[in-house]
Amino acid sequence: MLIVYKSELLAWMQQGSHSVFLMLLITICFTFFPILPYSVVIGIMAFMYGTLPGALLCWTGAWISSLLMYAYTRFFYSEQTNKWLSANERIVSFHAKMKKNPFVSILLARLIPVLPQSIVSIYAGAASISFPVYALASAIGKIPGMLIYAFIGKHLLSLF
Repeated sequence: MLIVYKSELLAWMQQGSHSVFLMLLITICFTFFPILPYSVVIGIMAFMYGTLPGALLCWTGAWISSLLMYAYTRFFYSEQTNKWLSANERIVSFHAKMKKNPFVSILLARLIPVLPQSIVSIYAGAASISFPVYALASAIGKIPGMLIYAFIGKHLLSLF
């Protein structure tokens, strides 16, 4: 789809008259409903707003989305997920290790680029990890990826 509408997308991105609030809502939606790789969204926002502002916009949207997903899972699916977490011996062992140091566990999970970020949010909500611990670890853990993808996106899209 991006290839088919490449020229229209680039023209829209180069207009520069986009509401930051609208772009924040778009980043939240693309994180909560991952229909497009988020690295592409970060690159587009970096192209439109610059590397640091684009990374900050995407970081904010991804962080808000992760908090919403955590809360949704914790409040609506905690009973079902607790049953699932206790159903398998390997999961119980993993869960016990995560509970020992949840901040570092969430932080490291956020730094692994191939780990789906929604899985981290869902697991943290299901495991009833403390909200402040989860929020802080997620906020810090998202920074490096956002900066890297924004830098790459800004410079890669500038070639077109």
